Amino acid sequence: MKAIALAEHLQIEYETRIIDLTKGDQMKPEFTALNPNQRMPVLEDEGFVLWESNAILQYLAMKKPAGAALWPSDARRQADVGRWMFWEGAHWAPACGTLAFERVVKGILGQGGPDPAVVAKGEQQFKRGSAESSTTRCGAASGLRATI
Repeated sequence: MKAIALAEHLQIEYETRIIDLTKGDQMKPEFTALNPNQRMPVLEDEGFVLWESNAILQYLAMKKPAGAALWPSDARRQADVGRWMFWEGAHWAPACGTLAFERVVKGILGQGGPDPAVVAKGEQQFKRGSAESSTTRCGAASGLRATI
């Protein structure tokens, strides 16, 4: 979703392909050839294939002149943006993913109700992550401040 949000923000035209997880489309050979991790999103751009949402965000920001405000040219500013992208992937996304899976996805897939112990762990990670992002200057080197 964040790759689509950035493409929209930068007014980059794109085509969406639906991958039906309930039917195992992500495990089919044609999708695995694009992403051996069998996960979304995947970007295809004139023969170039890129997976991992934060890598796609960086690529889109670098590709479009309007994205320069999001992906600066200065090495320190790039490192600062990268730090928050890595933090999001390592800490924020897993916490949000755990809660979304337990509270929503399991029910949709008929896998039973939420596991209270897993939800409690996800909530703990979520609270720790939200406290970190709200008390730290995200993108301080670039003069940006983001509060999640």
